Amino acid sequence: MGELLEKEIVFRLHMYENEELIDLVEEYTLTALGDIPKTGDYIISPWVLPSLDREDPENRTIYEVVSRFFLPKNDKEEDDWVYIALVVKERTMNDAESALLAGSP
Repeated sequence: MGELLEKEIVFRLHMYENEELIDLVEEYTLTALGDIPKTGDYIISPWVLPSLDREDPENRTIYEVVSRFFLPKNDKEEDDWVYIALVVKERTMNDAESALLAGSP
């Protein structure tokens, strides 16, 4: 168990499209998220195109976690991270949720 604590946990987002899992090429660390997301949790994507207003909720994406897959490592691998795939549904942030951004650091 001590070895796991020395490794960084990395979450990679995936989404179903036409019954196929698509890699969204978006990753977060446990340090960034603060906890392991569970089904029903939401992640507010920090990414907004530079030309768009970050404060406009229509320019922000929310991911709802619908399932998660733990991908155990082979003992012979020397990587210093553990990988967890999060399957999400994507949607635009609504006005009520934008209040979360106003109060965040």
